[in-house]
Amino acid sequence: MRVNYMFTVYNEPELLARTVSKLQHPQAYFYIHVDGKKDIEPFMKSLKRLPHVFFLTGDARINVEWGDISMVQAELNLMRAVVADTKEGYCVLISGQDYPIKSTAYIHDYFAARYPAEFIHAEPLEETEPVIRRIMDRHARWHWITVVGKFKIVVFPWRFVACSGWRFFDMRCLKKLCSWKMIANCCNLFFTRRKFPADLHLYASETWFEITTRTAERVLRKIEEHPEYMAYYRTFGLPEESMLQSIILSDAEGKRDWAGDFLLYVNRNRSDENGMPVPCDIDLTAADISDIEDKIKNAPDKLFARKVSLNEVALLERIDSLTN
Repeated sequence: MRVNYMFTVYNEPELLARTVSKLQHPQAYFYIHVDGKKDIEPFMKSLKRLPHVFFLTGDARINVEWGDISMVQAELNLMRAVVADTKEGYCVLISGQDYPIKSTAYIHDYFAARYPAEFIHAEPLEETEPVIRRIMDRHARWHWITVVGKFKIVVFPWRFVACSGWRFFDMRCLKKLCSWKMIANCCNLFFTRRKFPADLHLYASETWFEITTRTAERVLRKIEEHPEYMAYYRTFGLPEESMLQSIILSDAEGKRDWAGDFLLYVNRNRSDENGMPVPCDIDLTAADISDIEDKIKNAPDKLFARKVSLNEVALLERIDSLTN
């Protein structure tokens, strides 16, 4: 069975090369989206000797902004590249900072034994914890418009207009903020109530997933048939953590084959001053070696770890020594 790895990357091309080298297998294929704002050449150079590697180029490359529909567009372009090859198997969406913590043989055997299960970390909105429900409600009911990077205009129809991310302020945003088009759009948004697509059920999720190629094909077809999906999520807060997952799990076939959690280990053992968990991924370091060793040996459903860096060579070498 073919395993199609769909990478979204923007930094550390040498780390990507190390990951792709580790995942080599006759039935492993690698589709790579390099952020359109970054130079693609270092990535292509680092991977030029490895087989089954395909880079998205030209218009398929997207300038990805955090918490923006551009991330979903990059994911969809990766799916299109995989589906165009018409090979049955899995689509594994990971970033350039995710690293395998199981052997390549184990990973391929895992997918082959569980096909056609869909691995998505998600919860129906009404079943989430109250704090997550409040956050998702804001993401769903407010309009989130990216100006530059993490600088966003947030519009709650008939209530207020706010700005987020002032510490990321970029002078380039002034041109957009002062344009008549932006002013007109903001006025329209303020007087337009949000309408969630009637045939979708809202799920709070994570960006990353492992789905079958036939499900990827079904997602692409539904988005083509329902332009209102993209229209709604274009101003959704963090659409990459809800849109594709909600489309999949609102479908009877996708819900039937849903196996539950994704196959990525994420360290979230961080709390703020009030003891509340911080909703962000912690960079793994050598201090996490014992924890990773436990996941390698005792967590059969965790195939990858997030997030790693070449700056933590000791961690990567320890993982390799246990999984090669």
